[in-house]
Amino acid sequence: MRLRKLQIELVKQAIEMRHTGNETNDWEQTLQQYIQTLRDNDYIHSCRTRPSDPFIVISSRIHDAEVLRGVFDALPKDLTKDTLKDFIVAEPLEKGDPQPIGGTRLDTYNDAWWENFLLRIGMATVGGGFLVGPMWLMVLHNTLYTALITTTVCVFLFGVVMALVLGDLMNVLSVTAAYAAVLVVPSVRFNSNSTVNPTEVLHFKELASSWWDPHGSSRLLHLMNPLRHDFIRYCMSNTSTSSPQSGLKYLDVGCGGGIFAESAARLAHTESVTAIDPTPEVLDIAREHARQDPLLHNSKRLQYLNKSIEHLPVPISADEQYDVLALWEVIEHIRYPAAFLERCLPFVKPGGWLFLSTIARTWTSWLTTKVVAEDLTRLVPRGTHDWNQYINEDELRSFFGKKDGWGDPGSLRTMGCVYVPGFGWKAVRGSEQYGNYFFGAQKSPERKQG
Repeated sequence: MRLRKLQIELVKQAIEMRHTGNETNDWEQTLQQYIQTLRDNDYIHSCRTRPSDPFIVISSRIHDAEVLRGVFDALPKDLTKDTLKDFIVAEPLEKGDPQPIGGTRLDTYNDAWWENFLLRIGMATVGGGFLVGPMWLMVLHNTLYTALITTTVCVFLFGVVMALVLGDLMNVLSVTAAYAAVLVVPSVRFNSNSTVNPTEVLHFKELASSWWDPHGSSRLLHLMNPLRHDFIRYCMSNTSTSSPQSGLKYLDVGCGGGIFAESAARLAHTESVTAIDPTPEVLDIAREHARQDPLLHNSKRLQYLNKSIEHLPVPISADEQYDVLALWEVIEHIRYPAAFLERCLPFVKPGGWLFLSTIARTWTSWLTTKVVAEDLTRLVPRGTHDWNQYINEDELRSFFGKKDGWGDPGSLRTMGCVYVPGFGWKAVRGSEQYGNYFFGAQKSPERKQG
């Protein structure tokens, strides 16, 4: 009421000064009173959130009850109980020592500290939920639509919360934009269509120039290549179901510099070899080397594509599928091996084979591939392998055994191999449980799609 009266008085004085052109005598005093009243009003409003509002007198507090009784005693005697029925003082509800009106300064400080602490905990929980919740959802349900819907909904809800908490429009816009940027980065990473590991691509890019050097960093791959063909011939000639022996179509995934792709393209029974790799520098080396062979230069027998398996069109018929899909020394360099294999399966035609080579995840393989091969003898460059990404044979058997159209009796083959200095790679029965090995899986002839 006082605030409104002072406001009316200020308006009157402003009109009078505008009309007469002269200042009124007490307009400055009125303005000061108005400002102080505004401050008092703000203070009164701020006290509403306190546990004990000092501007409210209630009879349930001992001190307040004494004040009310003193006021009632001073009232005229002609006031009846009916007149004061709404002001009858109830018995005090406080227990123990009576508390002063509004509480002590220490009480007020403690109440405010705990209130702010709980508020900060709540805001931290909400903020953490907005960050951790969407990330968990995108990791556990790793699909593109999950990422799009999760990001959209969370950014919208975060913007609504910020609009309620923050008063400045630009603050709401900037904070919401920052949250959207933070959320979009992991959503793109977790839901990328590619299983390619960018770190691995960079590593093999650095090895591109020495790929065809038989004594360079890829020496072990050159020595292993004949054993790859031996394993393919063994699997395709020793099976209960018929496998084509001529006119074979190969898909070499992660072909690198083309060591296997070139050798497969030169075989008499080969119709074509499609070799793909995500590293353009390595493919340039592969194409350049293929030009040196008249059989392969400008020939349809060998085609290099700078693609990952995710960007290769999925076949819609058996004519577009392949008899042999090769993954030599690839799967242990993949971020999500199960998803990668899922993507590869539809490219194999019924009765065709998927071949791969990898390393078992054992202490023996850690000693031989990491300590000896990389650190001591430097047979391969440091950082070529990550022991945590090695895959055991039983894990592959379990994967294919759960796939419809794969894992028939006799359709899964393995062959362990050991590198013997001075003699190269040798097949050793049982060594697939401890180190390098080849793995082959034949697709059921009855299945037409992967």
